[in-house]
Amino acid sequence: RLHPIAPAAAYAAVRVPGAVAAQAAVQGALHGQFAAGAIELDRPAPGGPVTVAVLLEGTAAGVAARTGPALDALGPGAAVAGEPPWWGVLPSGEVLVKLTTTPGGVGRLLAAVDGAAAAAGVSAAVRGSAGVGVLHAALAAADPDAVASFVEGLRAAAPAWSGSVVVLEAPAAVRDAVDGWGPVAGVELMRRVKDRFDPDGRLSPGRFVGGI
Repeated sequence: RLHPIAPAAAYAAVRVPGAVAAQAAVQGALHGQFAAGAIELDRPAPGGPVTVAVLLEGTAAGVAARTGPALDALGPGAAVAGEPPWWGVLPSGEVLVKLTTTPGGVGRLLAAVDGAAAAAGVSAAVRGSAGVGVLHAALAAADPDAVASFVEGLRAAAPAWSGSVVVLEAPAAVRDAVDGWGPVAGVELMRRVKDRFDPDGRLSPGRFVGGI
């Protein structure tokens, strides 16, 4: 559906010390009675502070009335702010990994990123739409073995947050060392469907999961 641009908008944000507090802020925003237009998260460094921000849109009076409940839901230290500079921008790095989860798994996902990054000896920034459970992790270093260790560590932990780990962007050496898609349920069924509609394998061969 297409919607007109709202006549008024405001952002409320809180900076919290880590994954547990970030989870509490996200859950507060999800369950608050103020209809957030978006709930976004930014964590520049492993184990570091996390900013959780919400977008409020509508009429000027409606936004003003919902600002107080939004601040209360985000918790102590929340304040009204301008649009964050990171809002709507993917984190920057040579390797970009898409992480999905249920909204209730955001805290566990952040903790798993920290653990996998520490074990692999890399640094990962995390940013994305916490309200719908779609985050992105960016790695500055692109050593293939380190990236493979990081991705494998996350995939091993993924059942804890009911999510997935997909490598979206990486140098050629990393793509050669890492399965970009990882384990996907139903891949054999998808392969049979692909074979039925493309028996000669002419349509984008090898670009999807399992080499489909």
